[in-house]
Amino acid sequence: MGEQPTRFTRYAILIGIDAYSEKPLKSCVRDVKDIQKYLAKMPTLVHIQMLTATKDPGSSSLAEDPKSWPTYDNLTSSVRHIISLARAGDFVYLHFSGHGTTREPSKDPSNLSIKSMAPGPSKFSNPSTGDAALAILEITTEIETRYLRGEELASLIKMMVNKGLIVTLVLDCCFSGSVMRDDSSVRYLTYDPKVDAAYPLASCLNTEGEASRTAYRNASMRSNWLIDPDGYTILAACGPTEITEDLVDREGQRHGPLSYFLLRSFAKLGHVGGQQRYIYSHLCARFRETRNQRKNEQNPMIYGNKKLGFFGPVDSDNNSTPIPIVNVPDHGLRLQAGHAHGICSGDRFFVCSLHSALDPGSREDSLIARVTHVRGLTSDLEMMNKTSAPSESGLIALALTHLSLRKFPVRLELALPYLEEWTRALQDRPSLDIYTNIHTKPGSLFSFYVDVTDDNSYEIRDESNQRVSNLSTPAHHHLGKSFNHILDIVEHLAMFKMVKKLANNSLANTAHSFSTSFDVKLINPAGKEFNPGCFEQCDHVECLVEAKPGEKLELVVRNQGHIRGNPIYLHILNLGPNWEIEDILHSNHEVLPPRYSNQHMDFRHGTTGEWRKELEMRVPPRIKELGHLHYEDIIKVFLTVQPTSFALLELPEICESLERNRNSRIRGDGGGLVSEDWAALNFRIRSKVK
Repeated sequence: MGEQPTRFTRYAILIGIDAYSEKPLKSCVRDVKDIQKYLAKMPTLVHIQMLTATKDPGSSSLAEDPKSWPTYDNLTSSVRHIISLARAGDFVYLHFSGHGTTREPSKDPSNLSIKSMAPGPSKFSNPSTGDAALAILEITTEIETRYLRGEELASLIKMMVNKGLIVTLVLDCCFSGSVMRDDSSVRYLTYDPKVDAAYPLASCLNTEGEASRTAYRNASMRSNWLIDPDGYTILAACGPTEITEDLVDREGQRHGPLSYFLLRSFAKLGHVGGQQRYIYSHLCARFRETRNQRKNEQNPMIYGNKKLGFFGPVDSDNNSTPIPIVNVPDHGLRLQAGHAHGICSGDRFFVCSLHSALDPGSREDSLIARVTHVRGLTSDLEMMNKTSAPSESGLIALALTHLSLRKFPVRLELALPYLEEWTRALQDRPSLDIYTNIHTKPGSLFSFYVDVTDDNSYEIRDESNQRVSNLSTPAHHHLGKSFNHILDIVEHLAMFKMVKKLANNSLANTAHSFSTSFDVKLINPAGKEFNPGCFEQCDHVECLVEAKPGEKLELVVRNQGHIRGNPIYLHILNLGPNWEIEDILHSNHEVLPPRYSNQHMDFRHGTTGEWRKELEMRVPPRIKELGHLHYEDIIKVFLTVQPTSFALLELPEICESLERNRNSRIRGDGGGLVSEDWAALNFRIRSKVK
């Protein structure tokens, strides 16, 4: 009986291109060969396909075998081969190191302008920054460039995701044509319409349709996407208006910065892997700490599912949200979160290396720091117990407290037989401002009440004395058995309320320069425009947007600045009826360049400064089960003047969070001159169930 063929569960396609006929590069093949070495050392066998292009000094061709050339046919056939071999749950890693480019936004014949009747941009395109493409090769009698368009790449990923494969894509290139340099270290190739026209969109790739609807919960932007974002993660070297250029190591060798820092991360870990959001947080810190040395302001990007593993499974108990820490020379540790994220002076954080952040069991050795000064988007940290700040780069913070939750006091009626147990449980909740019925003054007002009912259980009510609705488990909890369970619910509700109320009060002054730099509207199918709710996050009827199930609203955000203005970074959270807070962009942010900027041969008239996407309202299954006639979402739009992340504010549905918290909650332990302006705007949407 013959041997059974090896069954792979991990597949990698590594693409590195140095031998461009125009603007050849010097480090891309080295990047992917270094990555290949790491993958070959993994304890689990990896099926590796190398597609590289190195100029053969003795001829006009490439040094590699034709089967390994990074051509369109070789790349697409490699993906299809993986799809034929792999099974649902297997992992795929694609790494591209080479040139990127930017095309004019794709047109959609069905999207006609009311004024000109000309086709408008496709909903899968970005009219502000253009459409990205990867510059690969086509080998005929000579080496030619061919584009792998963004929609073609998305279609390849979609085919893998639809089979149940878990995909990681790393793009160590850039897509910004706004800065043109004759520099062999910049990984951007000027768009050539002749190249694009020579290779029409491949009919064999299905770029129609949209992301799978199976994972819809309520407000969603998935109708704007080709791929279900739950099945993949993309790490990109920079944003769409930035450039990436090679860095030089101590030995004088060039590397793509994303490939280099990624490899250094794996070297510190001792293996390839880890949860994507932890790796991304570490990369953000590394990029920001070295920006002066590299003389480049690029910021890495993440798209898709941030909680997947990098080319492998993840520890399901590791649910704390990482925040980058930048070690600023002569200023100390700077947390990359501030007022906009609900950070308060006095908040405490674990200060972790990437390794200790990924391994909850090793956090006992982590240091603890306290926030001493809070700005809009960053905060200063001071080590506690007079410990000197660690010199290690790429540090990560994990929150021990959220003192902003103390703005929402809780009254707890203690059952006397369990006074000692409750006292111990409350000591472990420094973020909550809890008053017991024993110490409450008459007439005091609270955001939440936890009371004993007639049947000797607890009930949670809100500030208007109404029972809190849509909890995952019954609002009644038996005395003596639910101390931490009840406090988990209260902490979740307080976090939700804090995020809902977040606002930059300084923007109430209409003379504030940032308040006039943007415009945000929501448009219903009838064309009626809605402005955000009152500045004080309100519950007024006139600030309510009515919607029907399946109805598509359009969110429009404009950067009102002109050519020399600043880009604005857009973040969107959905606060849903099941007490969940979800990033519905499924990316770190969107970038809105100022109007008429980015003018170059790829974008002759510059950008519009406008971002618009559909927002589809779908009834969550639990709302149907509970028999509600309507429910409410809040679409919270954050606008910032520098890149940041609002992952710290995300919450799962309350039914998903309680079991996690029981296993993984982190308990209490007993200067740059860049503008940090920010805005937080609420759209309150009421949808009918039927």
